[in-house]
This record gives sequence, C-alpha cells and structure tokens, in this order.
Amino acid sequence: MTTRFVEHVSVCAIVLAGSIGAAGCSGSEPVEEENIATNVEAVSGGHLFDDATFGGNGRRCAPCHNEDNAFTMSPEVAQDLYDENPNDPLFRSIDSDDGVGSSYTRLLNHATIRIVLPLPPTARLHDDPTATVAVLNRAIPSIDNVALEPVLMSDGRESSLQSQATSAINAHFQPATQPSASDLDKIAQYEGKQFSSHAIKVAANGGPDPGLPKGKTASEKRGRDFFLAGGRCGQCHSGPLLNQTSDQNPIHAPGDRFEFIFAGFPEFLGGSPPADPAEDIRIWDFKCPEGGSFSCDIAPEAFGWVVEDGWVSIPARDPGLGLITGNPDDVFAFNITSLRNIGATAPYFHDNSADTLEDVVAHYDLFFTAFEGVGLTPQEQSDIVAYMKLL
Repeated sequence: MTTRFVEHVSVCAIVLAGSIGAAGCSGSEPVEEENIATNVEAVSGGHLFDDATFGGNGRRCAPCHNEDNAFTMSPEVAQDLYDENPNDPLFRSIDSDDGVGSSYTRLLNHATIRIVLPLPPTARLHDDPTATVAVLNRAIPSIDNVALEPVLMSDGRESSLQSQATSAINAHFQPATQPSASDLDKIAQYEGKQFSSHAIKVAANGGPDPGLPKGKTASEKRGRDFFLAGGRCGQCHSGPLLNQTSDQNPIHAPGDRFEFIFAGFPEFLGGSPPADPAEDIRIWDFKCPEGGSFSCDIAPEAFGWVVEDGWVSIPARDPGLGLITGNPDDVFAFNITSLRNIGATAPYFHDNSADTLEDVVAHYDLFFTAFEGVGLTPQEQSDIVAYMKLL
C-alpha cells in the first residue's frame, strides 16, 4: 500500500482552494447505510467516502478512488473488478459503451467514466445543432493533495469540493437521497487530508514549496533541468504541485492553470491517430466572439477550420475548457496535471490516452516539434521520464 500522509485541513480552506473531488465511484457490494447520511453527526468523512451509496446503484467513492492506486482508477483495476464480479457497481449501464447497455469495453480499456455536460449557448455539435448536452469520457482523477488544488476537474467546471461531490453523486450514483450539507463538508474534510508526501502536507499547511528533488543518476539530473522555471517542461509545470505556469512562460501569466496540450488528438500535432481512441473525432461549432479571435481569424487558414455565419467548426475528440466557457480560443485547453506522485497515477491525461510516462513524453515531443520546431531526442525523453518518476 502506498504510504499516506494525512493532515487536517479546514473545510473553509478547501472551499477557497478548490479540489478535484470524487468523480464517479464503485464498490464490491452495496453496504448497509444505517447511520450513513442519516445520522451524519456520528459518521466520519472517511466512512461516507468509503461506504455511502445514498440509496443509489451501489457505487461508492472509495473503490474508484482506490487508495492502493494513488486514489485513481486504472484499466488494470477495472479489469480486476470485472473478473472478480461482472456485477460490481462500477459496471452500471450509465457507464456502458452506449450509456444504456451492458458492454464495458471502453471502461475496461480506458478506465474512463461517461460525463454529461450542458452545452453553453455559444457551442454546439455540428451534426446535431439542436443538442443541449455533450457526452464525453473522462479519467477519474486522484484526490491526493487536493488541499493545494485551486482548479477543480480537468475543465475547471466545479466551484468547490462540495459542489463537485454533489455533481459526482448525482451523475454516477443514481441516488435515492441527496447528500446533506454536513455529508459534503465531511467528505471535503476527509479528502483534504490526503497527501502524497510529507513535504506536500507541510506546504498545504503554510510551509515552503517542496521544490524539485536533486536527482541522483546522471539521467535524473539532466531530466531535472527540463523542470526548472525556464525549462521546456517547467514553464508549465511549476509551483508546489508542478501544475501551474512559471514566471518564465512566454505566453501565459505566472500561475495560470490551463494549457493547450492536444492530448488524445496526436493527429493535430502531426502524429499518427491512436489505434484505440477513447473518443471519436467530432466537429464542434463555436460562435466567434466579437472583436475577433485566434480560432476565427488565424486558425482557419493555419489548420483548415471553416468559419460560416459567424461560427467556427473545430474537429476535436474533447474540446476541454471550451465546453465550459463557450469560447473557441479555449478549445483543447485543460487543467495542467500535477506531477507529484505522477509515477503512481497511470494512465495519463484527461482521457487516459497515455498509458505510460514514456507515452506522455512522446506526446510532448510531437507538441514541441509542432509549435517550436524542435522536438525531444530519445535521450532527452528518457531523462525526463527518469526525473518524473522521482516526483
């Protein structure tokens, strides 16, 4: 079992800081819920996190946010659950391949959960312009270090840990009863106590930034240089959790939390299409903002996007932040991933499209080649992976 570092963090601090929160859960068997979400004063947040189903389909938070798997879900864990019990609460029709059946190929292969997002008025599906929602498949994030997270979810759509937990319970548990405010506060308290290291726990309580480990091998030391503030990785992976832009990022202000990485869409970067993508490419229409924008005025010529009647059509598997803001310039932007304990949280990216750290760095080789003209040598890729495993 991974060593846990636990510390009390007040609910107010968590609400202000934000968090990832529970993101769709399972369990081996529905549990007796006497004293769970009814006699809340006698129930701890950990008990609610581990056992409460709120009278729903048997799902709970803890099994999907598996402590032995750094509070995440992986295809290996999903397959083990299925092999042990195909009727495990993880496998409910709302997360089947088509959302109504009993085939779970996508969940087993990618460990992604179906989410339904309301479309903003300035975004629509090109082939179904009357649709009011978008259905996407997203990874289940770790709750480690949430006390230091100011941005919730890969697209930033939630305003607090409590609101995110409410959304997850309603979206994935099919609950018969709603969690009370006390339930949500206790879940928030519990999640805010989970840390991947003592140094992160100290930072969450007002201590210093843990900084970058020095590295011992020559490869690790070379890899570290990429994560300095001006390094090719460090420009976007700075701060205590290495998930914010540095003061040497040439485009973004220091501390920004979103970046355009085109994960899951290597074709955009000149790479080969994934053999087994988590999503199909769809065309998304976004209304061009007044005053002009990159997506409407520059990208069409550069990328072949079509602008018609004030709307720009953008091919994407998942538009990310663009589906929250409705701004075409936010398409492909996602919350920058924390690199702390990154070696334990495979697979990677918002859609679990990278199975290994080697796959992650290979994606950035495409990214750097496409936007900077110079990629990463095999040795550089190896050095970056070696260093990431220290974090």
